[in-house]
Amino acid sequence: IKREIVQTRTKTSHWVQSKKGDFDDTQVDPSNQEIDDWLELVDHLNVKAFVEVTMAETIRKGAQQLIRLSGIGGMKPNTVLMGFPEKKVHKDELSEPDSPYYNSNLANKNFSTIPEDKISADEFVSIINDTLKLEKNLILCRHFQMLTESDLFQAGRQFMKISKKAKYLDIWPINFFSHTETDISDNTSLFLMQIACIVHMVPHWKDLKLRLFTLSKLETDEEIVEKEKSLKKLLENLRIRAQPYVLRYEDELQGKENPSNLIKNS
Repeated sequence: IKREIVQTRTKTSHWVQSKKGDFDDTQVDPSNQEIDDWLELVDHLNVKAFVEVTMAETIRKGAQQLIRLSGIGGMKPNTVLMGFPEKKVHKDELSEPDSPYYNSNLANKNFSTIPEDKISADEFVSIINDTLKLEKNLILCRHFQMLTESDLFQAGRQFMKISKKAKYLDIWPINFFSHTETDISDNTSLFLMQIACIVHMVPHWKDLKLRLFTLSKLETDEEIVEKEKSLKKLLENLRIRAQPYVLRYEDELQGKENPSNLIKNS
């Protein structure tokens, strides 16, 4: 039986894990033997969550099981969080004494993926496709291990000091599945704004001001102003306290100016 490959968490606080193996090769269900370890991990991280563990012939089949069946009664998760497959093995935060997540009891437990059992690119994309087919929201998480809160929130952090008076949490709704200009009122954009509001509730982030940026093909300044007014009205109806900004991407992206300066010019 191979070690766990995929770990996902859903919005309604279900931590789910798929193991790759053959049920006929075991005398007992090996997934039951690991539930206690996962419950201990959830308690250590101070996360309110249910834990589900399953085993299947492939990680894709296991993910399908978990996505379909996770939940209690009518409380079915509508959002799936997945990690991003990396070539480099991440640091084991549970076993490093200098880590804020260090735990001596959990240090010897196996919550990571061994290199030879990593999920393939094809299988990862297939799981993404399956998740969307099952009509679930999907969030792909990457580089969170590079987020150091002690550095991020200290007063001298340069990229947070956009101005001396305010710090910002920016929202950029972009629908990658649409060939036209992003509709700020579609489900993808509304979901992204909802996630931003949830992040804004976290103590470290609640003092930041929300800003909503959208790119548009509008040509005149009057059209841009009207677009911003309509976005402001939408935010008011959604009870989201954010300042909208409409940027003309054709002028910026086709010109000589670096796209990274878009936010600076807003």
